[in-house]
Amino acid sequence: MKFYLSIIKVVLSLFIFGVSGDNVNDEGEQQVNYDYYSGYAFPSEYSVSFQRCQRVKYYNDEAAQEAGIDGPLVAKQFVIFRLCENSDWNNMRCGNCNSNYGEYVMEANDYLEATIGKAQETLEEICNQCNGGYQCPYECQNLYNDNIPSAENYIECQEIGEAEDGSTLYVGPRCSSDGSSIHISIFKDSNCWYHTEEYSLKDVFNGVSISHHLFYYAVRNGKSCFPCSADNDGNMDETCDDLYSASAKCELKNGLVSGLLSEYAYDDRIYENQLANEYEVCTFINSIVSGSYDNKEGDIVLRSHRRQYVSTEVTATQRTSLLALSLTIFSLLVYIMYLHSYINIHSKWLGKS
Repeated sequence: MKFYLSIIKVVLSLFIFGVSGDNVNDEGEQQVNYDYYSGYAFPSEYSVSFQRCQRVKYYNDEAAQEAGIDGPLVAKQFVIFRLCENSDWNNMRCGNCNSNYGEYVMEANDYLEATIGKAQETLEEICNQCNGGYQCPYECQNLYNDNIPSAENYIECQEIGEAEDGSTLYVGPRCSSDGSSIHISIFKDSNCWYHTEEYSLKDVFNGVSISHHLFYYAVRNGKSCFPCSADNDGNMDETCDDLYSASAKCELKNGLVSGLLSEYAYDDRIYENQLANEYEVCTFINSIVSGSYDNKEGDIVLRSHRRQYVSTEVTATQRTSLLALSLTIFSLLVYIMYLHSYINIHSKWLGKS
């Protein structure tokens, strides 16, 4: 129960205050986008690696009061990503992500907006190198094709058409059922809270399939990875800077001490709040990774655990041990009394002599 209360506490704090690295200084001024890192190479020596997307259902006052919404619960979508060491960018794979890495969480829409430009650059570089040959990935076919709708144009929830009953349909991003990617889907409300499977994307796009070629390089587990170094001088990429500043952070648990901890030592005003709340953030991330939420709808999954009972009955072995211990203590007390009497008698005898 304490575990789930801790999760709910973190989720509510993320919804109320936002998943952000921005902080307010002592004078009440908002401090944003710290593009310096105390002289440390972090995180320019790391690479961003998309891990998963997760829907998390929670109570919402607006949904409870708005007519036509199916109940007071809505789903928020979060992305978990990591900063990994030693990026092997030639093979488009992140390097060591088993130790000394940071794990971060932010809203899915914000992550998409921050990384879609980097995905565009990556795909353009790949397509230019293969120059239209047979080694070009399939995504290159849609990179400059203006005749098909592209997923990056629908990151924000927006109206797309009408249903047969006259209700309005909307499109927006949605976590895949296994959390390994994000795709555009159809919703029944203007917030893209309530997904519908009554219509397909082809139905609302006049029979044309929507292309997710940039999503493939931005939000796909095992594929979406890019370095944080902008050049050979170690300057940090702007996308990494934006992601690091805007995300809630879990670093110390994973062995990463060159992030929050170093920044706090340099200037305790910058990340003091995030460092103090890191345990709660790590707990929330762990709840997502460990499957505490249903992949499809975001409901909390309550697992039944085997209970362990402790017997209060004293066994025969325990009674024997207690008896033996009591006899031993009694014997020691008798021996102590004997020694005390012996010393007193002999001290008197020695005094007379």
